Amino acid sequence: MKKLLIVEDNEYTLNRLKMIADTLEAKVFATVSLPEAYQIACEHNIDVFMIDIVLQPHNHSDASGVRFALNLREIERYKRTPMIFITSIEDPGLSLYSTLHCFRYIEKPFHQEEVLQVLQEALQLPQVDAGKKKYVNFRVKRMNVIKRVEDIIYIEKVNLVMQVHAVDGTFSVQYKTIKETMNELEDNRFLQCSRNAVVNMDYVLSFDMINRYVVLKDDWGRLEIGAKYKDRLLTVCTKL
Repeated sequence: MKKLLIVEDNEYTLNRLKMIADTLEAKVFATVSLPEAYQIACEHNIDVFMIDIVLQPHNHSDASGVRFALNLREIERYKRTPMIFITSIEDPGLSLYSTLHCFRYIEKPFHQEEVLQVLQEALQLPQVDAGKKKYVNFRVKRMNVIKRVEDIIYIEKVNLVMQVHAVDGTFSVQYKTIKETMNELEDNRFLQCSRNAVVNMDYVLSFDMINRYVVLKDDWGRLEIGAKYKDRLLTVCTKL
């Protein structure tokens, strides 16, 4: 079953769109929250997006829906996914068609028949191959940072702040636990080596069990192995 994500700031409009979409053979996700929209897009392979261009109407220059779409296009599996824009802006411009490969615009106020027809057409398009790449979303200073799981080297908690070390740099994430992150990663490549550190096994060079260190490849340094995690890592070592 194909999956549809609707992102709309007005709850009445959102519920109305979801009610229309629920008549089709599709799994429908609907949210007024951008952070939740990013999370859904990372955790599921969405086949069609329906996005309100203006998600913060109190901001007269808002284009957060467009930024959301632009960020999605940076993700490999969403480069060709159909996007339907909802707008009350007259003639929003044809640039989005070329930049974002917009499938269709729906102008407010919309008619149920129009929405239904556009959704049917979008859902009937051939399914885009999602591949094996998985992504995870981090909330950083009111911004969403989307990373491929395979590009994360290790994550550590330093002074109550989580540091995410990826191939293209390091960034800090507040108010998130290692356990929550492990649940979101949901990938067997990641192993917890201490209370405050998780490592991607693809970047491990060796284990120094005598001095209790995980040695990383490419001069990424080393991570301490917690006393309670030593036996677990020994089990892993015997399988390597």
